[in-house]
Amino acid sequence: MAQLKCKMCGAAIEVNKGDKTITCDYCGSLQTVPQFIDDAKINSLHNRANTLRLKNEFDKAILTYENLVNENPRDAEAHFGLLLSRYGIEYVDDKKTGEKIPTCHRTLYKSIFDDIDYKAAIENSDVISQRLYQEEATKIDKLQKEIIHLMQNENPYDIFICYKENDEDNKRTRDSVIAQELYDELTKKDYKVFFSKITLESKLGSQYEPYIFSALNTAKVMIVIGTKPEYFNSVWVRNEWSRFLSIMNDSKEKKYLIPCYKDMDIYDLPNELIDFQAQDMNKLGFLQDILRGLDKIFGKDVLKKEKTTPVLSEVDPMLERALLLISDGEYKKASSIIDNVLNKEPKNAKAYLYLYLADTNSSSINELSKKYNEPENNYNYKRFLKYADESFKNSILDRIYSIIYNNAKSLYEKGRYEDAIVQASRIKSYEKATILLNDIYTAQKKKEEDEAMQFVEKEYQMAIVDINNKAYYAARKLLKNITFYKDVKDLLTEVEYQIAIDLYKSKKYREALVFFEKYPTYKSSNKYQDDCNFKLHLFNSRYMFYYIITSVFYGVSLFLIMTYSFKSSVLDNFKVYSILPLLILIAIHALYFVLRCREQSIAYYLMYLFISVMFIILALLLKYENGILPVMIVIVKVFLFISIVIMWAVSFTLFNKLIDKIIISGISILNMIFLIVFFVSFISTF
Repeated sequence: MAQLKCKMCGAAIEVNKGDKTITCDYCGSLQTVPQFIDDAKINSLHNRANTLRLKNEFDKAILTYENLVNENPRDAEAHFGLLLSRYGIEYVDDKKTGEKIPTCHRTLYKSIFDDIDYKAAIENSDVISQRLYQEEATKIDKLQKEIIHLMQNENPYDIFICYKENDEDNKRTRDSVIAQELYDELTKKDYKVFFSKITLESKLGSQYEPYIFSALNTAKVMIVIGTKPEYFNSVWVRNEWSRFLSIMNDSKEKKYLIPCYKDMDIYDLPNELIDFQAQDMNKLGFLQDILRGLDKIFGKDVLKKEKTTPVLSEVDPMLERALLLISDGEYKKASSIIDNVLNKEPKNAKAYLYLYLADTNSSSINELSKKYNEPENNYNYKRFLKYADESFKNSILDRIYSIIYNNAKSLYEKGRYEDAIVQASRIKSYEKATILLNDIYTAQKKKEEDEAMQFVEKEYQMAIVDINNKAYYAARKLLKNITFYKDVKDLLTEVEYQIAIDLYKSKKYREALVFFEKYPTYKSSNKYQDDCNFKLHLFNSRYMFYYIITSVFYGVSLFLIMTYSFKSSVLDNFKVYSILPLLILIAIHALYFVLRCREQSIAYYLMYLFISVMFIILALLLKYENGILPVMIVIVKVFLFISIVIMWAVSFTLFNKLIDKIIISGISILNMIFLIVFFVSFISTF
């Protein structure tokens, strides 16, 4: 008996050897059991990895699960634990049911069902465990889709500030204060900044992951702030910067990570962050340096602009009122107010923008982005472009383009290429969208090629199974369609060779010879070719002998029956004419031999030998008819007639080819006609 940590609540569970699943006595969760739980080392590693995951130390858990997988690649539970850690799955209590349900701290665009570790877990587990894995994966997949759906409505961020909010005593850290000061300076410069203390303040009562996920994926820069080494390695701080590192590695856009440390040595930074250009916050002018660096990254003018106090226009309150009406869906009322604005300022770009929102029944720029499509021919939109200054126009267009672009990119990363193309095609003038379209077309083509190769691989594997099962004809049919793939040509040669062997063993020498001649130098083909040719020659000779014997007996029997079917007075006149039908039957036999006799069985010749013997018996009865009752002769003739009819019917049924049926029927009918004629002639002599 081994002790296992519950992967839902962490409680200790007693597991017996051979258990596939077990229910936790503490949380009531049914879960899978590692296959190699009786191995103390494996059991210890599983419990350690599970404990780390339960503590949300996902990176450490991943390393431990990877050690387990390296130890045994067929450990399904290790693969699934690796999957849970990669997606940052934590199990919490459902307030309604009390059940343990998954929450996600590491959302990925990639579907969990496409994950290599999910597939490995399914492949290496029994039917019961497979069902549990599939149920858990379905829950996680649904959760992932909900998070991605929520984040699609979020505006993109420029900068993500990563820091530790509270210390061990649940008091605010110095890191949090420094981060807020930096946040204030950045927002003054119109940067869109994710700072959890403020950004998530309005999200109370909802899950934070969709907003964190959105910020991590859209931010161009992450600033990691720390005043102690352990703060850099705290669970949630590490979770955020390690995820951003992963996104940086996968992203085609240039992203930046800036570690900022204070009152510690640079070498106390985590190994993953040392290679980045870190900033010492103790250094005089730190704030100015980092702001200047960010301005360069984002391409902003670093020269200070003179601050002026904006003067409110007479129409600004009216426009603000119109915007509120638009956000409430009161488009007609808003349009009426905006008309009054245009009466005062006919070239007010903001008024035309709001009219454009009203025309499209869009309550916001986010809503408008769902309907926007280039080239846009709306009158008010054109007036907006005409009268707006470059800064205002670009800010609006950038928002629209960014939302559509991010949506298209999200669809692309989820593998929904057709939908992504539709979205990106709406903003073809946007350079990033054009680049994305090229990436999508490339990925789509690769996907089609991969699917085609998957089909070919499937055909190939089916052919291998058929070969192993010695179903060579089925394998040959599959392989002939994929001759370009892997070692198919060699396999096809072997398959056709084996088919030839089977034909040879079935004594179908002529068909076997066709295959052996196709590969004259392959294995023992030469030997089998010579043997097939010898057997075919012997076959022909043997059947020629059968034919000669059959024809002689058949000819003699006909001659005798015709001779003794008539009295001597008639015989002298009839002998000359009896040769003609005899020659006709022999000629038909000769023709049939040339066409088909090589393909018939011995039974065919035995049948005619039997008829010949019956004719001879009848002829002898006729010759020595003295003392033999005429009735007996009649009975023999009737029996012979019935025998011919039966043999003809059987032969007609057995032979498949039309020419066989015609010739056999012809010979049988001639036999019956001659028998009837001889019978009638015999009766007429009395």
